[in-house]
Amino acid sequence: EAYTPRGRLLLQDRKPPWEHLTPKQLVISACQAVVVTAAPAFIAATPAYDPEGDDDDELLDWDRLYSELEGFREKCALTFARYLACTTLKRRL
Repeated sequence: EAYTPRGRLLLQDRKPPWEHLTPKQLVISACQAVVVTAAPAFIAATPAYDPEGDDDDELLDWDRLYSELEGFREKCALTFARYLACTTLKRRL
């Protein structure tokens, strides 16, 4: 039997290979894909902070946000598929 430097048996703490395909895990993965895909768009559409600026300024540049989120569904689907594929591959090896 082989042990890790921390004293655990090797490969004893691995998760089952298909556990990430349960409904709960799929919902969590889908939420992660949406957040990962949307975050850069919101960052790009948020103007730099200006302490001297008026309070009437908009918080988001809506035109830029719209252009950044173009193809959002496709990007989310690709991110979700990539996450599932990578997780499946890592757990199968």
